[in-house]
Amino acid sequence: MLCMLYTYILGYGCTFIITKIEKRYSWLEEPKKKLLLHFFSLAGFSFIVSALLFYGFAYIMFNGGKGLTLMEVLNQAKLPAFISVSIAAFFTGVDFLKNWKTETIRAERLEKEKIATQYESLRNQVNPHFLFNSLNALSELVYENQELAVEYIRQLSQVYRYVLDSRNREVVSLYEEIDFMESFIFLQKIRFGNNLKVTIDVDKSDSRYILPLSLQILIENAIKHNEISEENPLHIVVNQDDNYLSICNKMKKKRSMDKGTGIGLENIKMRYKYLAERPATSQEIDGNFIVKIPILEGQP
Repeated sequence: MLCMLYTYILGYGCTFIITKIEKRYSWLEEPKKKLLLHFFSLAGFSFIVSALLFYGFAYIMFNGGKGLTLMEVLNQAKLPAFISVSIAAFFTGVDFLKNWKTETIRAERLEKEKIATQYESLRNQVNPHFLFNSLNALSELVYENQELAVEYIRQLSQVYRYVLDSRNREVVSLYEEIDFMESFIFLQKIRFGNNLKVTIDVDKSDSRYILPLSLQILIENAIKHNEISEENPLHIVVNQDDNYLSICNKMKKKRSMDKGTGIGLENIKMRYKYLAERPATSQEIDGNFIVKIPILEGQP
């Protein structure tokens, strides 16, 4: 009976301690601290439980534990505590190796997804079609409106500078991304004129963060997949909904379009899956395509 009680208390208590430590510390970021905390927490708990149970047993069996000294209690608790700590240390080691490997694989996957997203954005910006359209628009502006052509060159350089500056950053401030989007939209407006309208209703004073280039990829997707003409103008709305940014556009799919890689939106979702508790989502509602991405609290 005593052995069953001892095993139950020890097993339940160790499980509770491990669960609490797992939620608070990461094997990847703080492996040494977590390993030491695991060991000493389990060792201390095992020793205290062993000592208390031995004292309780002696109290019941030997006339209320009279004449039993603290040193005798501690000495008798050493062996069961040592066995318990040894078992706990073994399972802690196994758990460390398993979780450290899992965290390492997850970090590598996140890094690959980050690189893939960066590549997708760079590919969208420097592919021959984008360059051709940009240079074609610029060549027309040079003859028609030199002042606007100078502004076009300035905004184009802003776009490329931001793409290069943000490629190694995990997150960027909301106002940086919105400033970049204004330059990007300026270029697209020169190309599509009044057939393209982008409304951004976001608080630029918000001090939180989002993934770099995420808005650009989503707006680029809307432009790439939908018809833009006088008969069917494209209106994209970006607004702030509490802890999310919402990107919405009416769906009017092109009859024919170049096949894309399709990794832009999916990589944004995967990166948010690892960086935030709230997921990025996309859905079609009443002919509208809506993507929601979380606004992050973390520092860049």
